[in-house]
Amino acid sequence: MEVKRFRQIWDKYFEYDRIAERKIMKSIRLWHGNNIISKTRAMLLYNKIRKTYSCSINPRITIGQNLYISHAQDIVIGQTSEIGDNCRIYPGAKLVARVEGDLELAMIGKRRHPKIGDNCLLGADCIIIGPVDVGDNVTIAAGAIVTKNVPNNTTVIGTNTFLSKNHRGGGKS
Repeated sequence: MEVKRFRQIWDKYFEYDRIAERKIMKSIRLWHGNNIISKTRAMLLYNKIRKTYSCSINPRITIGQNLYISHAQDIVIGQTSEIGDNCRIYPGAKLVARVEGDLELAMIGKRRHPKIGDNCLLGADCIIIGPVDVGDNVTIAAGAIVTKNVPNNTTVIGTNTFLSKNHRGGGKS
């Protein structure tokens, strides 16, 4: 009994952001459970997470193994997003659909949100707009805006400025 109480106190005061991550993962797992009860529970949990943690991560997304969400505050991930293995997402990251042409893509059942490859890092307050493909081993810097496809092994800074991982000098590539 004492161990359980200690765990509750620890979670409440020291692992607030990890609790949010666990609840988000549970919501996603429930959605992919393929029955109406689990889908309903997933949406109820999604609404609770949205209100409690101010983040909107739709449980319909597809995720790989070892997704790490650091401080799940102000994160927005749209329902057709796909996230690969070993990705890290920092506060304020947004994976959203374009406004123009979004309805047409939804009507024909196509992906409207970004697809993130394996081993990617999405920095704080980065924004990825539309059905773009982000390659493997990509780092998107804090505050970066991405509207075009990103090749493998690159770093994105600013607005659509791609640098290769072995890039040492200044300038655009």
